Amino acid sequence: MPGQIYQYPQELGDKRFPNMVKFNIFAKKITAAKGQRAYTNLDASDKQSRANENRSKAENYEKITKRASFIAGAVGGYYAGKKTSGDNVSKAWELGKGFLGGTLAAGGMALLDENQETVKLKESISLYVPQSVVAAYTANWDETDLGPFGGQIGAGSGGLTDIMSTDAMELGGRGAIAAAANVPSAVGIGDLDLGSLFEATSKKIGNPYKEQLFKSMGFRQFSFQYQFSPKNEKEAQSVQAIISLFKENMHPDVSEDGMMLIYPSEFSIEFHVRKGDDIEKSEINKNLPKISSCALKNCKVTYGPDGMLNTFKNTGGMPSETTMELQFVELETLTSKRIRESREEKQGEF
Repeated sequence: MPGQIYQYPQELGDKRFPNMVKFNIFAKKITAAKGQRAYTNLDASDKQSRANENRSKAENYEKITKRASFIAGAVGGYYAGKKTSGDNVSKAWELGKGFLGGTLAAGGMALLDENQETVKLKESISLYVPQSVVAAYTANWDETDLGPFGGQIGAGSGGLTDIMSTDAMELGGRGAIAAAANVPSAVGIGDLDLGSLFEATSKKIGNPYKEQLFKSMGFRQFSFQYQFSPKNEKEAQSVQAIISLFKENMHPDVSEDGMMLIYPSEFSIEFHVRKGDDIEKSEINKNLPKISSCALKNCKVTYGPDGMLNTFKNTGGMPSETTMELQFVELETLTSKRIRESREEKQGEF
């Protein structure tokens, strides 16, 4: 049913189920149209929210292609205008082909621009909060050794006097002797690990000056597990529609000629709480983490409880209980700026 909000359980929003998770679905316009899904264009709020995300934008595809084609054409024109011979001729020819391909691609991008447009499906899903909400943040740091001399310089204490110090000269000498000792080993005279011998007898080792270097932030992941035990046929049909929506939108579409796979839909996940006594109204729960656009990585559906399939009578075999496990990954890497701005806007915090 176009534009329908599928929810489970039916009592979602009343005093027993005041908290809920809302899943809005954002798909490529071409995919939504092919699937005959009812959709709306993004409103100002959706556009601004997606524009603020720290990630590549599909809307920039045509612009990037045109700029890349311009660069390829400029380089190709430069080589084509020079007196070339031998390898330079082949280079110019290859660049010329690249320029031609880029020009054709740029023209094609104009035709495909509409395919990059994102729309919001009118169908959405509202479910109860199944368990504790966990937001895990991971920063990737790598250990590295700066070495004695590099560490001294990095600490701001490295100078001529440090280089000429007794320890520094000893360390440098040990290294030089140990390196020279590798020569007879290489020609088969015998192994002579002077480096280890120096350490064993002096009971000293060069300070490695270990440091942790920041590399990147990990992507947050969110998991939800639902156990559906529909009480009636209407609720059972809603459960089937919910599972179908998740499965369909986590998979890619295929282009008309089958040459390209079109990215799957994205999900906007919001935690809501009942607003007052009106069961039909809710508002974003700003006390729970705000989640950016997500992709559905894993969807596991188990039909039947405890390893045995039970079905409702006179339903054609509709399962009496179904379990669904969902794992989402956030599509942008968060920064302190994004978290700070979100907090200042008072729209919840990542």
